[in-house]
Amino acid sequence: AFVMGAALLASAPSNAQEAPVAPAGDLAPASLPARVAEIRIEGLIRTKPFVVRRELGFTEGDVVTKEMLDLAVTRLWNTTIFAHVDADVLRSPTSGDVIIVLRLEDRWTLNPLFRFGSGGGAVFFRVGASDNNIAGRFLELQAQYEYFDGFHGGQAIFHHPRVFDQRAELFVQVDRLVRPRQGFSDQRTQAIVEVDKLYDRDRFRVGVRVSGFMNRFLAPLD
Repeated sequence: AFVMGAALLASAPSNAQEAPVAPAGDLAPASLPARVAEIRIEGLIRTKPFVVRRELGFTEGDVVTKEMLDLAVTRLWNTTIFAHVDADVLRSPTSGDVIIVLRLEDRWTLNPLFRFGSGGGAVFFRVGASDNNIAGRFLELQAQYEYFDGFHGGQAIFHHPRVFDQRAELFVQVDRLVRPRQGFSDQRTQAIVEVDKLYDRDRFRVGVRVSGFMNRFLAPLD
């Protein structure tokens, strides 16, 4: 299968400031475009600094415009692993170097998953957990166990949003779940592998998906 779609940037607030009200230390406000001599990352507790740098799209020595900084801030928000993102553009009064200071706050990303239901003579539940910032590396892992009227199954998902440090995604899913239908039920065992690449400032996503499945039909419920 060939998948092509548009992936619009989320409307996250842009906190990039060209003229911050309160400069840090002896640094003075600066404006863009400018050649950036240093990128400082502050406030991280769990997330690794390379995760932040990978989202920026620029590094020390590059000429950075306001549009580039706004996009970098939006990309950081779009990871959903930060509760706060702020960027200041400052200049050293002694050396004249332009410094970008990024202040971030990690978000709690470990989420318990639970679902319960009954009806038609059957009782089912799922229990598991998901985390999209495993070991502070912006990796997603989800695992669930399912019990459905005597049948056991589950689901596992792995998502790597930046394969090979590129704006490419790897998605792997395996599951064995019961799906009630009108007149019958089936227990589907399936595997899905998907690879996507973001283009044009993340406006477009192009990728391929391969999936295979096998159904085991069950007696209908009441």
